[in-house]
Amino acid sequence: MSAAAGVACLEIVRDPAIQRRATRTADDLRAGFTEILARRSIQGEAGGDTSFVAVTFPGVDPGSASFRIAFRLAMQMGGVDVPNPNLVVSAVHDGADVAQTIDAFDGALTWLARGSAARRLTVQLRGGFSPYLATRSGTHAPSKVSP
Repeated sequence: MSAAAGVACLEIVRDPAIQRRATRTADDLRAGFTEILARRSIQGEAGGDTSFVAVTFPGVDPGSASFRIAFRLAMQMGGVDVPNPNLVVSAVHDGADVAQTIDAFDGALTWLARGSAARRLTVQLRGGFSPYLATRSGTHAPSKVSP
């Protein structure tokens, strides 16, 4: 039964139209994230290929547990649950999902820059939290948060 379900899924996703739709959706997310980073003068990049969106910030280890936790909490504040700044987009995500995700990303940058109570909790749990968001001038915003 599981094999039959797997074959049925593969039949659906092998359709080039499905793949193009997922890629267009990811392109829309990358464009929205890039616009927000530029508007806020935050160093970072929204890259990735096809239906994969990778958000990176200079000097930030994307594998850092404290960064992944902080980013996930910040995105959840906007109603979007992602395990880390690497998003995999599917063909079922629509324009409303894209808009909500872009809004959540914008809010997440605000939340991370302000240093919220949840961020301070992350500091306590992980024993330190370096600033993640640097402006294009190279200065970090905010400075290190104390627990």
